[in-house]
Amino acid sequence: MRALAPGQLFIVGLLLKMAMTAAIAVAASMVVERSGPFGGAPDQVFVACASLALSA
Repeated sequence: MRALAPGQLFIVGLLLKMAMTAAIAVAASMVVERSGPFGGAPDQVFVACASLALSA
């Protein structure tokens, strides 16, 4: 089995972060859509925290 080159490893990591961020955003938007504007406000805080955690 072959190891990934540093450039390929960077691209794979970047794509993985993008996919995880998109999944969190879509899941949060579905929750907010179901719970309404007042119930969805605390969920947006979770999305912001999760996005910050992924960027670290």
